[in-house]
Amino acid sequence: VVNQGAKFSHLRFSMEEERAHLRLCLPSLLEASAFLCALPAAIMAHDKTGLLAGLRVDPTTKVLANEPGVSHRVHLDWKGGDQNLRMVTCILYLNAEDFSEGDAGALRVFHDLAPEEGSAVRIAPPPGDAPHTDLAPLCGRLVLFLSRRVWHEALPATRDRYGMTLWVPALPP
Repeated sequence: VVNQGAKFSHLRFSMEEERAHLRLCLPSLLEASAFLCALPAAIMAHDKTGLLAGLRVDPTTKVLANEPGVSHRVHLDWKGGDQNLRMVTCILYLNAEDFSEGDAGALRVFHDLAPEEGSAVRIAPPPGDAPHTDLAPLCGRLVLFLSRRVWHEALPATRDRYGMTLWVPALPP
């Protein structure tokens, strides 16, 4: 469910005609999308655990615009099951250069992780007072986290807030 006051669009660029259209109409967003899509290869190259060995790139990013006061409640970027293969969430903030911590709208990332896949532990979000880190949505800030394990929420901002998200899925089983 998208909150009232939150607007989003998916940028698709798997085909040359889609890339040509974006190059003409939204060149900066195409460049930001290309940057995000290069991340999975870099992640896999530096992953010593092997946990992220089977990542792939889905050539779609989500651009989000939130009006002042919009928040997104605590959630995971994975709902469970075989249909949602999200492994890594990459968020690039596109706010104005003068956007500051005083404008609020932080991404709150909770320290306690959701249980591993297949765990018998019930998945429930942490309470609001659980240990967390707030990350201001500053222009150019890049945040990456495990989609299936990291609880997070977006707090309300006092001005418009913009971001681009790439969800990096695993290869299908």
